[in-house]
Amino acid sequence: MWMIQKRIGNIIVPPGSYPTKHEKVTVDYLAKALGVDILFIPPDRRANIRTPDIVMDGFYWEIKVPLVEARELLRTICETRCINHLI
Repeated sequence: MWMIQKRIGNIIVPPGSYPTKHEKVTVDYLAKALGVDILFIPPDRRANIRTPDIVMDGFYWEIKVPLVEARELLRTICETRCINHLI
């Protein structure tokens, strides 16, 4: 019997990227579950410049954990227009 081994994606954290604990947990799960490579994006430190958290499968993603009021979360999402997708 043949067994197909599922690929586990690579997680790349370049210098200048400081992922939070919840981002690490989320990305670890996605890399294992989906088998995709994930690149953390170093934040742009200039004033009023927002950057997404990761690039996964060729798309920019912002990772959010709903620890705040839903209205606040939606406002943050709407202000962050540099993303294609939200996790």
